[in-house]
Amino acid sequence: MRIVRWHYGRGCIAALILTLSACAVQWISSYDPVTDQAISQLHRNTETFLSALENQSIPDCLSINHRDFYQKMFVDIRALHVRAQSIPQNELTLQQISLLQDSLGLLQQTHVLQDKSAKCMSPGLIATNRASFESIFVAMMKFELAKKRQTSKE
Repeated sequence: MRIVRWHYGRGCIAALILTLSACAVQWISSYDPVTDQAISQLHRNTETFLSALENQSIPDCLSINHRDFYQKMFVDIRALHVRAQSIPQNELTLQQISLLQDSLGLLQQTHVLQDKSAKCMSPGLIATNRASFESIFVAMMKFELAKKRQTSKE
């Protein structure tokens, strides 16, 4: 009797393991081409802005002359955030979007502070901001491409 129970218990455990291994568990969201395209567009807009700042002088380089850029970027980032919220298991992307929004806010604050000194942003400050944004965008793009590869395997 004891041997029968032992074999029966082992069989149940084996069946349970096989059943669970056949289930596809998804820990992150699926690839979203709209999010991927939005990230690429935000990157292009940011790079275009930073490149323009490199070539501008007073008064064109002042933040007051770039309000439209900041407003459009914040709107686009918020729209991307809302879209990302609607996708299940998308917490990592939401964190990346929040980091992007925070970084844009810091850039805007830095830009306003530069205005008070009546100077354009220095090339070094622009380069530092460019490197910061590039690392954010590269991480976001790599994550979306990883989702795309994962989705194509399923």
